[in-house]
Amino acid sequence: INRIGGKEILNQKFEQLGIKETTVNNWLPDLRGTNKTTAYDLANAIAKVDLGNVLGIRTRDLFREAMRSSEGNTMLPRGLLTGLGVSKKNFVDQSLSIKGYRVYNKTGDIGIAYADAGLIELPDGRRVVAAFIVQGPFNDLRSPQLIRDMASTMIPYLKKNKSD
Repeated sequence: INRIGGKEILNQKFEQLGIKETTVNNWLPDLRGTNKTTAYDLANAIAKVDLGNVLGIRTRDLFREAMRSSEGNTMLPRGLLTGLGVSKKNFVDQSLSIKGYRVYNKTGDIGIAYADAGLIELPDGRRVVAAFIVQGPFNDLRSPQLIRDMASTMIPYLKKNKSD
């Protein structure tokens, strides 16, 4: 945040990019939950980066690699895997890859809220973006489970042909 000029500059950049419901009010990690965003803004930001509207191609690829190296694959990726009928809890990325899927995602957890947002590459080459935020009781395991369940229910829609 400091490298780009501070919180105010960052918030102005979000506004310029059309990411209107995201505001950085506190330094990271913001365990008090004063920073604000929406699932739509998270998905919108990932889509803009992927389409090349925000970063150059090389920087976009670094962004993808940073998201790909996320070790937090217990929500969105695991939910997709469950939707594909695979119940493995280990080697989630590898199991998705065998099915032809690749997920570039980033998770967030501040105890009262869980989030996962990512770019999903489908076996037919299409790419989609998904983002989920769940707010609930502190450290309630139902919150990440809800994200897994929602991701799982996406699979029939992702499997449809482009022309459907």
